[in-house]
Amino acid sequence: MRLFFAVLWTVTISVQGQTILAPRAIPEVSGTLSEARDQGLEVSLTVVDIASGSVLTASQGDEPRVPASAMKILSAGAALLGLGADHAIQTDLVLHGAIQDGALHGALRLRGEGDPTLRSSQVLPALVKAVKDAGITKVHGMVIVDDRLFDRETRGQNWPESGPETTWLAEVGALSLNHGTAEVLVTAGRNPGAACEVRLQPPTHHLNLQNRLSTVGAKDEHLVAITRASGKNDLTVTGKARVGTKEQAFSVAVEDPGLVFGFALTDALKQAGVAVTGAPARARVDENWESGTVLLRLETRLKDVLPTLLAMSQNHRADMLFKHLGAALDAGGTFGAGAAATRSVFAKSQVDLSRAKIFDGSGLSRDNRVTTNQLASALFALAKSPGAEVFRSALAVAGQDGGTLSTRLKELGPRVRAKTGTLKNISALAGYVETTTGKQRAFAILMKVAKPSRLAMRDVQDRIVRALAKDGA
Repeated sequence: MRLFFAVLWTVTISVQGQTILAPRAIPEVSGTLSEARDQGLEVSLTVVDIASGSVLTASQGDEPRVPASAMKILSAGAALLGLGADHAIQTDLVLHGAIQDGALHGALRLRGEGDPTLRSSQVLPALVKAVKDAGITKVHGMVIVDDRLFDRETRGQNWPESGPETTWLAEVGALSLNHGTAEVLVTAGRNPGAACEVRLQPPTHHLNLQNRLSTVGAKDEHLVAITRASGKNDLTVTGKARVGTKEQAFSVAVEDPGLVFGFALTDALKQAGVAVTGAPARARVDENWESGTVLLRLETRLKDVLPTLLAMSQNHRADMLFKHLGAALDAGGTFGAGAAATRSVFAKSQVDLSRAKIFDGSGLSRDNRVTTNQLASALFALAKSPGAEVFRSALAVAGQDGGTLSTRLKELGPRVRAKTGTLKNISALAGYVETTTGKQRAFAILMKVAKPSRLAMRDVQDRIVRALAKDGA
């Protein structure tokens, strides 16, 4: 479906070859938009009726704006449309060499396709078991980290500036554990002044942990901070932990998550009694590792990737899937290939993203530009696709725990399923709303303000959605 918009009250659209004049503006919505602009808020809006494909209302719907995390609608939607809900993202442990008297003379190769769901607490024991089940008690070689499916550009263009330990800016690679992070577990001493205990999960010597934490008795003095040196995996824990604190977990983004994965597996094997003589190494671009025996293949279905990606707005998961889509469609595991694949997939559903500026799948880049027309058109296409229910059910539900809408629009509950978006001066909300008589509407709201006012922008969005939920609107 391709939509063409002009002004708020006289919108002409083309739906499946027919030209239709959209209804007049929804009074309550247009009133909210006028008030918002009086407050200095820039607002674009497009609303589409799912049953007919007609536009109910639109305002500045062709104005390119920064979508923030609403970009995840396009990246997740393209993956679903292009690959299918049951598409499997694979991670292999491959044996290369020969086993003699329990000793492997060769290497264990980890090959990744960018599965963003792998948890060290589950994956490492499974990999170790596969090695031991093969009768291996010693590896005369090393763990090879084969993450070549993706390029080495681990951060998107013009991402926000923050410390390298920032978890929501974790590096993107074809092999990764725990969303590209590690956990530092902190336990306070028994008495004020006593030493604190800190340990890593997953445990690996590749992460260097320096403990400068002290135990205190006062509750208001409890403050723990973890920093990581840029370009290194040197972690420093500072601050104070209150007496009685037991294994409080703090996540930190790691440098080169693929190599961290390789070291974590090596250390897990050694802990389980499997000696490994060599240190992990990354597969070189020109190396041929095609032959070998797969000891274990882990598979994650696309439909199981989407709920955390959309409802919780998980950035790392979105960009991993973005690059995976590019690689899966033979364009390559790069940010650029992910953008090209997103445009190509939606074009097959008559959604024109040719003029959209797409630099990542998470929406972290402030260089991204899309319109509400494009977002609403994508939502309509997804609602009419075989994966409609998979996509819809993965979105955050208003007023429901476990999503970014948990505190908003509680009175509407599951009648609203949507994706939020937030960057400095930017706010977005896009998804589906159901009226009191069951009519389904797709909506997209993109906003900008000169002076940050997140609550004011969210209030405008919520008022618009409440109005759209009324049958008379």
